[in-house]
Amino acid sequence: MKITFISLNSDPSIPEPIPAVKKIPEWYKSIPRYIGGEKKPNPDSGQTYGTIKTCMPVLDAMTAGYLILSSADLFISEKQTETYYSWSAHDLISFHHKNQITGYPKSENKSKDENIPKFTNPWIVQTPKNYSCLFVTPFHHDLPFRILEGVVDTDTYLNAVNFPFIPDPDFEGLIPKGTPIAQVIPFKRESWSMSIESLQDSIELQRQFLHVKGNILTEFFDKYKRHYWAKKEYR
Repeated sequence: MKITFISLNSDPSIPEPIPAVKKIPEWYKSIPRYIGGEKKPNPDSGQTYGTIKTCMPVLDAMTAGYLILSSADLFISEKQTETYYSWSAHDLISFHHKNQITGYPKSENKSKDENIPKFTNPWIVQTPKNYSCLFVTPFHHDLPFRILEGVVDTDTYLNAVNFPFIPDPDFEGLIPKGTPIAQVIPFKRESWSMSIESLQDSIELQRQFLHVKGNILTEFFDKYKRHYWAKKEYR
């Protein structure tokens, strides 16, 4: 499948979207895969203590889809009870009226008069028929803001999706150009139904469960990755 990012601005200095796998957070790169840095069982417990770096679900979330990057530097500063935003170029942010998200969790700013900032997205996202996109704050990145997550039917909505955001109330400083501001994850629209079952009532489910538990309990390293993980690819 193919996702297309269509530029709304001819300025070549604007960073292009990238596959999320190309911008792994520095904190993740710097930590060891195993506590103590050694891939060997603990002599006391017999268990191997992998760090979060061995957790494939975390990696899959972090590298899913694509990243839209900030097109210019943004500086956030506090003066008395108000937040001030300064940006170096482009129409980087605009604002929503504060009353539009009254009651939204963690949306109360220091001043009741403050409106809600919004990153202006210089890219239209287009997907094939029957595919939509989930727009979220980039997973597992250390960012001083949270965008308001949303799903957009990008196969029919040929328009830019902008990103209202709630800044960290304790943050003051620079958000550099090129910072990931949104993670874009395409998915196929399908209808789902829900069921609830008991493990005790199904011999087949018990068999599958015990098989998984057997692998988990009898091997030291990378059990989920070897037996159950499927590679995902976004280029």
